[in-house]
Amino acid sequence: MRRRSSAGLRPGALLWALLGMGCAPDPGPALAAAARGEPEGLRALAALPPEVLPAPVAARAAQWAEAETQRAALLRDEPARLAEEAAAAQARGAVAEAALAVALGLRAYGPAPALISARDAILAAPLGVEQRAAVHGLFAEATPEDPAAVAQHAAEARRAALAAALGPEALAGRRAAVEGLRLEVAEAVLLRLAEDAWAPPDWARFSAGAEDEVAALFAAVGAPPPSAAGPAAGPAALAARVAELTRAGAPVGISGALITATFIEGGLWAVDPYAQLVGPAAISGWAEGHAGSFVGAGVRLRAVEAEVWLSPLPDGPAWAAGLHQDDVLVAMSDPTGRLVLAEAPAERRLALAEAGMRGPADSPLSLELRRAGAPLTLRFPRGEVVLPTVSGAARGPAGPSLWLSAEDGLGYVKISAFKPTSLAAFDALVLPAAPELRGLVLDLRGNGGGDVNAAVQIADRFIAEGALVQAVGQRPPPAGPLTDPVSGAPLTPWDQAVPGDALEGLPLVVLVDADSASAAEVLAGALQQRAGALVVGGPTFGKGAAQRLYTDPEGRFALQYTNLLWALPDGRRLHRAGAGGGLVPDLRLTQGPAAQGCADAAARRRAEPAAHPDGAPFRTEVQPCADPSLLDAPLLAAELILLAQRARQAAPR
Repeated sequence: MRRRSSAGLRPGALLWALLGMGCAPDPGPALAAAARGEPEGLRALAALPPEVLPAPVAARAAQWAEAETQRAALLRDEPARLAEEAAAAQARGAVAEAALAVALGLRAYGPAPALISARDAILAAPLGVEQRAAVHGLFAEATPEDPAAVAQHAAEARRAALAAALGPEALAGRRAAVEGLRLEVAEAVLLRLAEDAWAPPDWARFSAGAEDEVAALFAAVGAPPPSAAGPAAGPAALAARVAELTRAGAPVGISGALITATFIEGGLWAVDPYAQLVGPAAISGWAEGHAGSFVGAGVRLRAVEAEVWLSPLPDGPAWAAGLHQDDVLVAMSDPTGRLVLAEAPAERRLALAEAGMRGPADSPLSLELRRAGAPLTLRFPRGEVVLPTVSGAARGPAGPSLWLSAEDGLGYVKISAFKPTSLAAFDALVLPAAPELRGLVLDLRGNGGGDVNAAVQIADRFIAEGALVQAVGQRPPPAGPLTDPVSGAPLTPWDQAVPGDALEGLPLVVLVDADSASAAEVLAGALQQRAGALVVGGPTFGKGAAQRLYTDPEGRFALQYTNLLWALPDGRRLHRAGAGGGLVPDLRLTQGPAAQGCADAAARRRAEPAAHPDGAPFRTEVQPCADPSLLDAPLLAAELILLAQRARQAAPR
């Protein structure tokens, strides 16, 4: 039962009763309810006369009330507007744009009648295979609360994607991409899946999915389907079936490599939607993407007619050397040689320049540029370029700033993804300000996850003791040595909190939405359960799963597969396909596409610098939101909650 005031009235009712008696209202009940994240408390604060509240609370309450008015209007009007936008896009042939508008609306507002009608109209229209794959993929992500609909859309998307991959033009490229995949690799992949997937695979489902895809492959080349086989019992039987299908494919011109890849991919999709074969060209990119850093110059490049224009990545080597946005690359050189762009074919200049920016750490690089028509040469060594994942409330010449309101002690941290570099970036931004911090907003909206260890270590900054996460799988990661091998001192397991961090006990609000997933859910859930954090926003995605990359000994192919599911400290699983689900916010404040788009754009702008190191202006490349007047209701609610908590602490007892 919700707590009542001493008079048996909700905070808002108490306010109006006091006003009716001509009394100055007591803000205490409203502050207490707001500090707990109760919507009635936030509304009551907004209704109180400003003079009875601390000035920061009154100001933020007024802003939040305006944001809530906007949010209520969008909740009422935006589904119909999105449906109209989808119909207009569909009428001009922009099917993917139409489906995106509907999918965004369904995720934000659920099955509103206007959106369901728009979705059905899209699905009823004639669609090409690539359009069908994109449309059903979007709709699968738009209905997480309906597992049957998710499965149906995912299956349709898969069938359409396969049809596109097996089309006459795409099939040649598919053959080339899998060339060299041998039966021994398939056997190793199957054994790895049996031993290390989070749960023993359902081999009957694997076999059925694999047979369906191989049958589609035979049909694509106009060959009769292979003879049917019963469900296989495990890796050995599946490998034998691959060999049998390879023999059947030889007379009709289907290579063993193509059959092997198709069989394995079809089976993987049937048992694990996050599993896939990774070809040799993508293995290094997979590793680099998960590392969160690379070695190079730290430059974005784009082709403008026959020229290559550059823009420095903040804090990278080229940034420190003085590269500006829109500097034009004329030539580049390093110890391996010199490239003059005008001497290269125009269509190859961008690719050649991109390749030339990479090189060993500390290797010298010289860029001959044209800036505002004048020649310029910059010389600097290549180095590590860290892809930013952590940002603050603003970014000044000296780097990111934590403070939402320095005078109130409120900080803000946005984590867009988790990489091995995220913990160091978080510590560098937050820990120096810890003595002055009185409350922190941790924004995990749009964070699809990544390196769980980084998320767990950030959770440990706020939690003094106990479990931070639980791992579910056939081979959960070891807790680590319990004693230091050199000193013999006791060590804390990786999934347990270590006391003594400066942020322990700090008032904390975590922002999440439907795109917060995996490691983001691990962090938000640990803070909700163990650090007393209030979670504000929309229900999270429900993908508490970790993927591992296994590479065959020759490095020619790799397997990405789900090896662990994550559970919260209390044991609740997060993965919706593993008998779990996403986080439920303490204060549910979902935002539609328009408001969330503005919030995302604002966060990206806050992460970008205003000027180059030499003071020259830095132009933001973030697309502005459609309606700059839209306010970020969840962020304002988080600030108001923290200010209410602080006011409660400061009130005389």
